[in-house]
Amino acid sequence: MQILEQTPQRLVIRYNPVHRWLMAAGAIVYIFVAGVSGTAAARAIYALFLLSFALILLLWRGDQVTCAFDKQKGRLTYQRSGLRGTTTTVVPLPTVSHITLQERRYRKRSWREGRVYWVYLELRSSRERLALSSDTFFNLEKAQNAAWLVSDFLGLPPFSFIEAPPLSLFSF
Repeated sequence: MQILEQTPQRLVIRYNPVHRWLMAAGAIVYIFVAGVSGTAAARAIYALFLLSFALILLLWRGDQVTCAFDKQKGRLTYQRSGLRGTTTTVVPLPTVSHITLQERRYRKRSWREGRVYWVYLELRSSRERLALSSDTFFNLEKAQNAAWLVSDFLGLPPFSFIEAPPLSLFSF
């Protein structure tokens, strides 16, 4: 999470999943460097698999999220941009009711569980909620810092912590 602007009247934060882009770029570079042995058809299938993996990774979890909280104008501008295009949502600040920090567990190995965290802005006007990140690479400390920063700026009560049902490694 990157703070782009922080004044008493305005807070602009951005979540940029650089690690997803680096993983995709690494997969593409690996195609050209690895030199997979075998027939030309096997190499083509392998390259197609890695390219598909990189593209799906970027389409599914590669969006950059920017939130601009403006007290003077009384609005929140929420923008997601990535390979699928840019979507912008503008909502009045009073409709943000609270911040939710959601913990999700997944099994890494049979003896160990992993945890990822999502930070959501809950809206009063609807059942809609806006995620402050586009993927699940928030650890607990980063998620808490983001939730505290936004709730403190908006004058909201401390964030609520909820636990989502466990998922398998491949489901998130």
